[in-house]
Amino acid sequence: MDEDKLKEGNRFYLSRKLIIVVGIFIFAASGLTVLTNFSINMIAASGDYSALLSQWNHYHYQAGMHVERLSRKSDKKHFEAYLQVKAQKDSLRNTIDELFSEDPDVETVFRTFDTDEIYPSEISGLITVFRYFNSSRPIQELRHNWEKLKEIEHRQHELIVNWFKKLEKKDSSDSLTQAKLEKYNSLNDKWNDQNRELMASVGDASGVVKQFGLWISVILGILLVLIGVVFSVRANKSIGRWEEALYEKEVMLMEIHHRVKNNMAVISGMLELESMSNGNADKALKESRDRIKSMAMIHEKLYQSNSFSEVDLAAYMKELTNHICSTYITKDKNITLESNLGQVQLNINQAVPVGLIINEIMANAIEHGFDGRQSGTIKIGMHQVDKKVHIQIKDDGKGISADDDFENSESTGSAIIAALIQQIDGELSVEDNGGLNITLTFEKSDASGSSNALFE
Repeated sequence: MDEDKLKEGNRFYLSRKLIIVVGIFIFAASGLTVLTNFSINMIAASGDYSALLSQWNHYHYQAGMHVERLSRKSDKKHFEAYLQVKAQKDSLRNTIDELFSEDPDVETVFRTFDTDEIYPSEISGLITVFRYFNSSRPIQELRHNWEKLKEIEHRQHELIVNWFKKLEKKDSSDSLTQAKLEKYNSLNDKWNDQNRELMASVGDASGVVKQFGLWISVILGILLVLIGVVFSVRANKSIGRWEEALYEKEVMLMEIHHRVKNNMAVISGMLELESMSNGNADKALKESRDRIKSMAMIHEKLYQSNSFSEVDLAAYMKELTNHICSTYITKDKNITLESNLGQVQLNINQAVPVGLIINEIMANAIEHGFDGRQSGTIKIGMHQVDKKVHIQIKDDGKGISADDDFENSESTGSAIIAALIQQIDGELSVEDNGGLNITLTFEKSDASGSSNALFE
């Protein structure tokens, strides 16, 4: 698995999703808190408005008591007491009128509650309700009933003022007083009926406001629960992905350690083969170095690719053959390399032995195929048919000799080639027709497991 994709698929992508989910969760939780507080304020606002009307009714009944006393005793002090109560009623009326305005003045409303008789729970909530619900039908109905109630009260007040003026002029008889009192009581009956309609409107408006806050709170609560479920699911998936990624890395690390062990075994085996030969020590070290280099290139290609298990064999062979040519071709020889390499993806368990085989054949061709010649050409080709891979190495050198017989030679290189061909279950055909023509054929295998374990 590609390490960059692993990070992108399980860390960055996952963190981004979690941040978005957590952000929405926090936003919804904050909104729920705000709207819950808003709903509480709505309930408090309904209570405050009911307190205003209750105090208004209290003053109205007080005013009625003073009117009744005035009708019995015709004493000016009862009219003055009536006017005092009327002033208190006017203060409450101004406050209620202010609430019905488009932009209620906080100071005006606050002055009404700044008494020992009315205790507000949340003045700002009361103002907010009337500001944002002013155009709603329940509030408009409430306002309509309030205006009708004020009109009845105004007619009562005019009746009392005219009556008192006649009393002051001594232009009032018992029959006139009785008629005025009956008219006042008739208006008072209308006031009571209208007041009941007003209180019913208060209940309707209060219910709408409360339901509005309640439904929004319920919707946000459901959203909060859904987000919590999504968050839990995402968290569980995240944990699963992290566990899967951790397991894959553990498996990958074990595979790497196993490959290192196998490669060390291959190197050890090749050095042991060299030690059993009677060849030149410097030459043996050079050949061993090149074999190790061919193995190192495999792992370099793996590191640079998007896979930890497959190699682009064409790119690897191009780099490997160029390295062999630069190492073995001396300045006094002009040997050119021609490549025709098709695209082949090969499992590392086969790529390492194939690389070592190519290394041995190429080195042998350059060292021995052009003895006594100043120039020559080596051609290397590769193609895949179904799952069969065919690699051909051809030169125009002197051809094969008995020492170069890969099947019968006792040289270290020949032994290594024979062992590696057996490992990949391949076939090697050698032809001598005016130069060496070697074809390596093997079937691709994606089987996992130990690689390069032949010399263990």
